[in-house]
Amino acid sequence: MTTPFLKLICIVMRTVTKKIFTCLLILLSVNSMAGAISSQQRGDLNEQQIINPPSQLGAGEAFLTNMIVDPSVESATYHVDALNNPTIRASKIPIQHHYKLAEYNWSIISRVNMGYMTVHQSAIETPWGGSFKPSWEGASVTFGGGIEVPISERWTLAPTLDLGVARFRNNTKFYGTFNNETLKPAFNNNAITNWKSQASTLSGALTLDHKRKFGDYNVDSRLIYALSKVKTFRESSQLRSFDEQVDSAAVRVSIKKALGISLFNYPLSGIMHISGNSFVGGDRHALGFNEYGELGASLVFDISQHQWAIDSFSLGVKGLYGQNVRGWSILMDYNI
Repeated sequence: MTTPFLKLICIVMRTVTKKIFTCLLILLSVNSMAGAISSQQRGDLNEQQIINPPSQLGAGEAFLTNMIVDPSVESATYHVDALNNPTIRASKIPIQHHYKLAEYNWSIISRVNMGYMTVHQSAIETPWGGSFKPSWEGASVTFGGGIEVPISERWTLAPTLDLGVARFRNNTKFYGTFNNETLKPAFNNNAITNWKSQASTLSGALTLDHKRKFGDYNVDSRLIYALSKVKTFRESSQLRSFDEQVDSAAVRVSIKKALGISLFNYPLSGIMHISGNSFVGGDRHALGFNEYGELGASLVFDISQHQWAIDSFSLGVKGLYGQNVRGWSILMDYNI
């Protein structure tokens, strides 16, 4: 009687110990991931450790939807100064067209935009050896439009609205026997890693545009305020649901000048790009940075002689720098 009873106690103790040990490992490993959320709540960027979706992916998706106010194809890379060195890569491919309303001197805007974003970072070491390396991605497509209303000879006001859908996914790789056998199933079962979600997106923006000519220089200045909302549905786990709202403001200045030269019989112009971008509101630190400036240049090819749908196109590059972030972007623009 005694021996079976002792065996039963030993089995129960081993099971309970294993559960407790697993919970402790989960808490210990997740601590670095939770550090970002707690630091954001404290507003202390110096303590931020990791870009920690799902809410940050929502902020990133909102950021992408705000970018479509400018009808330029762009691919940007952001290196965030935080533990584990997260790198954010965001791309957008918009198609935009203006329909003139001659009677009112207004223009109707219609557009579709495809966006894609990834977040990668260095592997996170575990105290018992091995590591795990999380990565996230988000893809979206939006449809929208607006109206351009001239309010004077040089000023134009343009309210726009965009609706769309997005998809988010986490993919985490585990290294080491113990991490794969114990940590991975525990994380996956609690939807900490390897989850996916769908989302609806809504973005509204108000743009104030000013055009002026100084001799041979055409200066286009633009003030933008955008509000974006991202809400998940059909999540792989309710733990991965979020309802995120992000506001952003931007100032963008383009200075264009004809260069007086041609390439392949196409007249060339140069554009200098100067801009500042800022997240505002309670979630402004969601991506690990909340403001940055950009400086760059583009080369414009005038192809209007062919009487194609596109009058001109441009290729350029911009560098970006801000508190806790640095990077660059490649852009292509067109004029229909």
